[in-house]
Amino acid sequence: MERRSRIWIAVLLAVVSTVACHWVGEHTTWFDPMERGLRDVFLRIQEAGQERSEGVSVAPEILVVGIDEAALKRFGKWPWSRMVMAQFLDRIRPYDPTVVFLDFLYTTPEKASEALLQGMTPEIRNHVESAYEAIDASLASSMKRFPSLFIDLSLLETPISPGEAFSETFMKNLQWIRPWSHPAHGEASLSFESLEPVIDRFVESSSPAVINVYPDADGVIRSFPLFYEIDTGTEGPRNVFSIVVNLLRVIYRVRNEDIEIRENGVWIRNAVTPTLNQKGSSSGIREMALAELNDRLSEDHLSSDPSSESTYNEALFRLCLLEARRHPDAPALEMPVHLLKTENGMFRILRGREIIDASRQAGKPKVGVVLYRMRDIWIHTPQAGLLPIHFLGAESRRIQDGPSGKSQHVYRMPTIGFERVFEFTDLPDLPQMDASGRWIFSDRRQIEAWFLSYCRNACISSGQDDKGPTHQANIYCAYADFLLQADALPGEFQKHYQAYSEDAKQKGGVQGKLLDETVVIDTLMEAYRNRYSLVEGKAILVGATAKGLGDTHATPFGMMSGITIIANALNTVMTDSMIGFSSEMAWLDVSVLFLFCLMTSLLYGFAPFRILPFFFLVVLMVTLIGSAGLFYFKSFFLRTIPLLFANLFLAMGTLLHRLVVEQRDKRFLETTFRSYLAPEVIQEMVQTRTMPVLGGEQRTLSVLFSDIAGFTRLSETLEPGQLIDMMNAYFSEMTQILLHEKGTLDKYIGDAIMAFFGAPLMMNDHALRACRTAVMMQECLRKLREKWQNDPRFPMEASGLRIRIGINTGQMIVGNMGSVIRMNYTVMGDDVNLASRLESACKHYGVSTLISRHTRDSRFLDETGTVKSVSDCVWTRYMDRVRVKGKRVPVEIYELMGMREEIDEHRKRLTERFHQGIDLYLKQKWLEAENVFQETLEMEESDPEGKNPSRIYVERCRFFQDHPPDLTSERWDGVFVMKEK
Repeated sequence: MERRSRIWIAVLLAVVSTVACHWVGEHTTWFDPMERGLRDVFLRIQEAGQERSEGVSVAPEILVVGIDEAALKRFGKWPWSRMVMAQFLDRIRPYDPTVVFLDFLYTTPEKASEALLQGMTPEIRNHVESAYEAIDASLASSMKRFPSLFIDLSLLETPISPGEAFSETFMKNLQWIRPWSHPAHGEASLSFESLEPVIDRFVESSSPAVINVYPDADGVIRSFPLFYEIDTGTEGPRNVFSIVVNLLRVIYRVRNEDIEIRENGVWIRNAVTPTLNQKGSSSGIREMALAELNDRLSEDHLSSDPSSESTYNEALFRLCLLEARRHPDAPALEMPVHLLKTENGMFRILRGREIIDASRQAGKPKVGVVLYRMRDIWIHTPQAGLLPIHFLGAESRRIQDGPSGKSQHVYRMPTIGFERVFEFTDLPDLPQMDASGRWIFSDRRQIEAWFLSYCRNACISSGQDDKGPTHQANIYCAYADFLLQADALPGEFQKHYQAYSEDAKQKGGVQGKLLDETVVIDTLMEAYRNRYSLVEGKAILVGATAKGLGDTHATPFGMMSGITIIANALNTVMTDSMIGFSSEMAWLDVSVLFLFCLMTSLLYGFAPFRILPFFFLVVLMVTLIGSAGLFYFKSFFLRTIPLLFANLFLAMGTLLHRLVVEQRDKRFLETTFRSYLAPEVIQEMVQTRTMPVLGGEQRTLSVLFSDIAGFTRLSETLEPGQLIDMMNAYFSEMTQILLHEKGTLDKYIGDAIMAFFGAPLMMNDHALRACRTAVMMQECLRKLREKWQNDPRFPMEASGLRIRIGINTGQMIVGNMGSVIRMNYTVMGDDVNLASRLESACKHYGVSTLISRHTRDSRFLDETGTVKSVSDCVWTRYMDRVRVKGKRVPVEIYELMGMREEIDEHRKRLTERFHQGIDLYLKQKWLEAENVFQETLEMEESDPEGKNPSRIYVERCRFFQDHPPDLTSERWDGVFVMKEK
């Protein structure tokens, strides 16, 4: 019954906890700050673990170009002239980036300050203004050379005045964003009324993209918008794609109609993506037979990218052809071809037609390929339009180089400094190589001039490094020193190659390749390769990373530049490492919460009360560790805060219920046992929660029976009222003594009292307590007799009231016994019956209290931990060895004369002399024993009938003198057989 009750209480608590925590999580924001903080912690744990295991997933197509402190030092205070950005674009264009994003607002034209123009003549003023306009025109011209280039477009939350709203620039901006938007249906989390228009020149030469960010309530950016809602006026509100979606649109080669906005996410259909491995990165380069590739190329041969016009890179073709001829034994070129595998098994070339052509012309049997496939990408957004960013970690961290001790920044996202692109000096055209391996130069002088400049720059750069020049830089320093000392002019280096060899040998030489045409061409080829590997096919994201430029935002990993946040959002989708949330699936969230509450509630319901706090901490830790592990391995964020609060609620609810039940049980125990248990026993039972075992259990206990001698005759002399008053007074005093010694009152049987010690609570000194109770009862009765003697309500017979007590210790059954509808907590067994027989035997021997040897010899631990026997604490007199009626085994019995410390000298001498008589009696020296008992008879106190132990033994000695025991058949054992109960 109790088990079923606990189960129902646990289920009820689980249901209440589930409903309460789910309602709070869904309809309030109380849990939101804690959920955000916990997700930040999980992200840091995952980042730390992935860094140690090198499991960080980064899309190889992303490259951040940061305007950092080094760039500010080189180009001066921000903002720079737009000519710098035009030069930047011109330097990366030859190396075919897929898309470029300039994270800058171009809302005003480049113009001279009024302070500069002040005092100029109109002619000079016009000339200066024209020069500044030419700067904008130069940047716009550089932008137009890119098939896909995006610049910032900022949306505004407040509407602008009607005059501005219909300006030509404003309308051009709206007209441009319209193709990359959808009619709004109320799905976006961010709504705007207008925009800050980009100037016409840049709208016509680039693609403005929305870059507004959306921090959480605590100011930390954890998500990036995929689209925004803007009121376009006549066409109503539209959902405009953010920079992230626009970059994905170009990278994945999708059309506007392939993008579908939904309430809980965005579908990008027919996305062209590389085959990913389990870590979310490209599965890598594989080799394919060139003949097989030729057979499986589709007819269009080139990518039909709707957003860009494919171009053929002659410089890349010459590099690949030269690579093929320089390494004729290699089966394939190092640079791969990027192929889309269509549904019919054919291939379309996405990038790398130049590589195929070079391989064909050089007769290579194989070609390296990276395979792509067309698939639908689902970008889930727990909040409408907001993509949770799976940050790679802090934007950068400082590490200390061991040998030099110099610290440097290391970026988690692939990042280079803006100034590095300006190291991209114009490279001369590569020469050709004929079938015999001979170089064919179109302009030898240009190549050798570039080589000399390259050697000098490499030597200077290495000299500025605290670590000292590398081995490779040492070689270039040697080349530069030799050519300058030899006054070698570009175009005439071949005259000095042999002289370099001899000079190197004389100086001990820098170990490495000797200077010849091959070294010059290999260096040029390496320069080409480095630039293509850095830029070709990449999404170039250009923005401010210097802290002083103000474009920094709070993230879970500290302050981070806006361009790096965009790169992390883009990387989240491209590496398929989007964060999952249980809150997206309401059924899963509720199911997990309910199952958690049910199991936790059942655990708490059946857990021992004392260790419930321990279980609470265990559940707390298991929940946190489990949630962290789920996020670490699966990037799935389980809604954990409701679970933690449910755990707290269940623990508190269970504790409260236990307290209520405990108080109820305490009241029940007090009510049930108050009549026959001491208050201390009840209190101890409540504290230790030790309850009797229903149905009975076997224990070693001590049982006490007491009975009033001559009660029947006494009751006949008293009036009913007198009898009731006397018995109530008697039972009250006796019961108080019993409960004081923590005994259990079994029942009143007429004038008799039955009690036992050692149950329901176990106590090792139960035998001593029973004896002490008997002694105190006899003393209490003596005082009652004196009281009644002076009380006129009671007759003289009451002053002669005596009680007989029997005590035995042994194994017996204790428990609730009786019927289903009525039961009694009692004891049963032979040793119980023996105690009753001892009480009756008191009448035969004329004594007040008899105990068995089992009681007398019972051992226990006292308060100091010392093992003692009952005989060490009480004074007993050996009485007899008897075989009571109903038992075959004889038992030694003793008279309990009092507590050892209270016995006077008279009783001590009586006991000593009596034991001497017993020794003679057991040795069958009847006459000598009789003489001793005659002596002790004078010392005895007799009962009202004149009986006492010495008189009994005098009579026995006389009997055995006349009728000696028969010793022929068996040895006499001195056992007295009692014929009566």
